[in-house]
Amino acid sequence: PGVFLNDTDRQIVELVIAFGWLSRFQIADYFGMTAVTVHRRAHKLASLGLLNDSARGVSTEVLYTPTRKGMRLVGMAEFKIAVPSMQTMNHSEGLFAAALRFGEAPLRHGICISEKEIEAAVTTGRLSPRIQRLAPWAQFQYEGKMASWKPVAEAANGSGVGFKRPDLLLLKEGAAPTVVEFELNIKSTTKQYVRLLEAYNRAIKAGDFANPILYVTAEVASNRRAITTSLDAALRSANLLHKMTVSFLILEIDTLHWNPRSAQNGYFKKVPRAPKAA
Repeated sequence: PGVFLNDTDRQIVELVIAFGWLSRFQIADYFGMTAVTVHRRAHKLASLGLLNDSARGVSTEVLYTPTRKGMRLVGMAEFKIAVPSMQTMNHSEGLFAAALRFGEAPLRHGICISEKEIEAAVTTGRLSPRIQRLAPWAQFQYEGKMASWKPVAEAANGSGVGFKRPDLLLLKEGAAPTVVEFELNIKSTTKQYVRLLEAYNRAIKAGDFANPILYVTAEVASNRRAITTSLDAALRSANLLHKMTVSFLILEIDTLHWNPRSAQNGYFKKVPRAPKAA
């Protein structure tokens, strides 16, 4: 009661909830603002109890995280609060960098939803307010189909079954969602890739996902060739058992799109505007 948010404030809170935690530089890149402007807005939101600004990254940069009050206010109370950790920091940064890259051409790639938004959609059958605003058609198009966004996969220990949640999904009007998998480090065994491909193969055959899946890595990791080799080997191995429908496309976030949180200009190097003609 008594809290009024303008559209930008609300969208900042929604974005932080969707990705778990974000720095001012990441938020600035998403909205095309300066880091100073974001700091002022986010500090105000934190003072109102809608964001938490007590978490810090390795480089001592403040990381904004959601609060229960903020979640309730923007209609995302079903989301879980994640705590930043060293184990998940790089992966989370990579997912956000990938989402920004796809967001540069949403009509070509589709609207990008985060893994936390996927989890909430599977649980509730409802897309987040952020996605419903960006893609008003999406809730109607995927109504009743979101439970299949976590396909069944063989458990990691080889016994029983588990579920594979995509790292990101790209939603496009009139089409099945496209899976985006993000990976910085190569999996230790080919069998792990086989389980992943088999799970997505079943989902693609059922019409739950589009083909191919997009496999994204970072240029700075220099592992595109190794991941491609491992995926090719996994696909050949899986094909020995049954015919595979799934295929994959490797994408790479180039160095200009990938700046660690220690960089002071955020993730994207903005192209300077051309000087006005005299």
